[in-house]
Amino acid sequence: MTPPDTTTNAPGPELVTRPSAPTPVSTPQIPDTTPVRTAGAGGEERVGTILADRLCTKCFYNLSGQPVVRARPYDLLVARCPECGTVASLQEYPHLSRWSRRAIVIVALAWFGFLLLSLVASAAYVRQKVDTLTSVAAEPGAMKLAEAHKAWQEQRAALQYPPQPNSYNNWWAQQAPTIYSQIEPVFFDEHPAIAYFDQAGSWGAIWTRRLLVEWGLGIVGCVIMGMFWSVVLPHARRWRRLLVVPVIVGIAAAMALMNSTGTAYAWGGWNYALYSLQPLIRTPVAFVGIASYAAPIAMGVYLGRPFARWAVRALVPPRLREPLLFLWLNDGLPAPALNRS
Repeated sequence: MTPPDTTTNAPGPELVTRPSAPTPVSTPQIPDTTPVRTAGAGGEERVGTILADRLCTKCFYNLSGQPVVRARPYDLLVARCPECGTVASLQEYPHLSRWSRRAIVIVALAWFGFLLLSLVASAAYVRQKVDTLTSVAAEPGAMKLAEAHKAWQEQRAALQYPPQPNSYNNWWAQQAPTIYSQIEPVFFDEHPAIAYFDQAGSWGAIWTRRLLVEWGLGIVGCVIMGMFWSVVLPHARRWRRLLVVPVIVGIAAAMALMNSTGTAYAWGGWNYALYSLQPLIRTPVAFVGIASYAAPIAMGVYLGRPFARWAVRALVPPRLREPLLFLWLNDGLPAPALNRS
């Protein structure tokens, strides 16, 4: 279709159509990242906001979201803790004095000494529980030994001439036999102590209720001990933490070997019935007991970190979890949020 002729021969001004203006092309708007500068309290200039996690140097409150101001008259960028009011400089903290390296060495040595003492204490606990098992296991045989010694004393007192009713031997002969009855040394010349352990039922008779209770208490203690070592070795990851188990077991076994033949004597060389049997069965009981406690320690080491993480989530507020994040980060796990969303 031909467009109409807009020109005319009539007199007057000439009418000419002009093309419409082109449509403007929209361009993306670039956000302004210039810090907002507003006047704060006391004429301080607010220049921004803390977006990352930063802890207060006094109360360890997380300063994320707090305003950054330029403090007067020093012209320094600072942020104030809303909890305790402490001013936190946003520049590098000042260097420590020349004692800084010495302090680091002292702290490192103290921590190393703490770990050594903890190792010895852990091994001593295992050895003490093994000694308790040995004592309980020797009780049936010790009772048989005390009864046989009493009968032997009564027989010897009846043959004694002239009678000596106030003698030390006759006094013991009048006492009821117990596991702590004192045994005269010459009695073992004809009556070996191990024979009374066999008379009491040998190894089959040691599994009493008391032995099982003591053994169970030792297992619980070893699990707690393993959890302790799982936390105090922060840089040991997963299976490497289990290396502490053979160290503890080895020290405990060495302690048991050092006292494998020791006895405790009373007056004049007389020995308690219980202590007469303990050296005879201590070595097998010690090694079986130590081996049985190794598995609970390993279980505690394996479960210690998950339990500690659960306890931190349940008991520690999110803003105070910063010092405990190694429980997650050292195991390659994502750290929990430090602020409630």
